[in-house]
Amino acid sequence: MKENNNYHDTISQLIAFLKPMSESYRLLVGAADEFNKITLAHKKDLEDAINRADDLGDIIDKLIKTLDRLLEKELHRIKKEGLEEKPDESKIPKGITL
Repeated sequence: MKENNNYHDTISQLIAFLKPMSESYRLLVGAADEFNKITLAHKKDLEDAINRADDLGDIIDKLIKTLDRLLEKELHRIKKEGLEEKPDESKIPKGITL
């Protein structure tokens, strides 16, 4: 049972990270676009802005892959144990519906 709580906690934490990271990514992409529109901007500044957005995008991709693996393991465990009772909704991360 302790392992299940670890999965739930980890999944909740990763989901909590995803929203602000996605928002930051959108801001970085927007900043790179603005640099691209400014004719006086240096090419290096534009490249740096694109690289920052790309780096954060890579981190978000890894986060999503990790979430996918953890959720698959958790769903497999639930199916394997044949849990018939409804899960404790207080432990389900916000935004997830059953």
